[in-house]
Amino acid sequence: MFMFAAMPLYGVYALIQGAAFAMADIINLRIHAFGNIELLTRTPLALRAGLGLDMINFLWVTVLFAVGTYFLADFLIRKFQYATPGRKGNYEGEASGSDAAQAVDASQQVYNIIHLLGGKDNISDVDACMTRLRVSVKDTNKVGSEANWKKAGEMGLVHKDTGVQAIYGPKADVLKSDILDVLESNVDIPASTIDENKALVEDTANDQTSESLMNHSEKTAVYSAADGNVQPITEAPDDVFSQKMMGDGYVITPSSDRIVSPVSGLITSIFPTKHAIGIQTEDGIDVLVHMGIDTVQLNGQGFELFVEEGQTLKAGDELAQMDREAISKADKDTAVLVVFTNLTDGQIINLKATGECKAADLIGSVME
Repeated sequence: MFMFAAMPLYGVYALIQGAAFAMADIINLRIHAFGNIELLTRTPLALRAGLGLDMINFLWVTVLFAVGTYFLADFLIRKFQYATPGRKGNYEGEASGSDAAQAVDASQQVYNIIHLLGGKDNISDVDACMTRLRVSVKDTNKVGSEANWKKAGEMGLVHKDTGVQAIYGPKADVLKSDILDVLESNVDIPASTIDENKALVEDTANDQTSESLMNHSEKTAVYSAADGNVQPITEAPDDVFSQKMMGDGYVITPSSDRIVSPVSGLITSIFPTKHAIGIQTEDGIDVLVHMGIDTVQLNGQGFELFVEEGQTLKAGDELAQMDREAISKADKDTAVLVVFTNLTDGQIINLKATGECKAADLIGSVME
């Protein structure tokens, strides 16, 4: 492992190993074992052969070299910042050894986000769910304005006390990993490219009036993802969704635990905590099925999935079972949100049916 992660440590290890074997000639050490089980099975034989002192020598030599090697390796790894397994991310393509500090391959967007959070010294914790970058900061006054966050690509910002939630959609978890890599390295963070003096032109929301719908044609059929009460996304019990920070869509107050696919397409992502699934239609529309509010905190409890990444499915195919009773007992809302995260300016969601619906009922379409 040292040979591939940090070559100088392999040289040190070779010297230590040679010294350990040399102990057999320095003291009475006429036994050996390649593990605790083998040592225990050989102990009766060694005692009957009169090698009791050798057993004692074997034990103290083993402890001496184990402890000495640990502290020597720990000192060298810390001093020279070797990227051994478990340190500095150690991802494929990342350089090892003392050059690791210059090997972080992060985008300018990542550096801009760190600046918007007040710099790396102001960041105390970084996490993410399927859609949001969740960060705790030390000084909330150093956090950038929402207008500048929008220039860094976020779709919405929730800033309360020392907690910052920036909405980036499915790429939030990737951004989290990249930010952690930068923070854990010694790399100098480039200056922000956001021009704070430049005005940001806000996109205006599509007005779904009857007149505007006449100029659109149906593109993708949209189905109900569960039994229950279907309402526009603006009725969602979470500001991030109700204000369409993630995109347009609909929300269901489910009356059963069965969750089905609202569109036909390909499973592109499944969040590790099982509460959110990403689907892409044949037309390239990204759809997020988000089960419950703040259910990322349940770490997968209450969810059973029936799909996997890369699987192709049809609208109405079963995605998951959501244990509404368990989720409610955990004080989490069981609302199911279906969000279309990458609609273009010319695309809109037309909900033809709201109120009580059955899973897989046709309730609307994406129009362009």
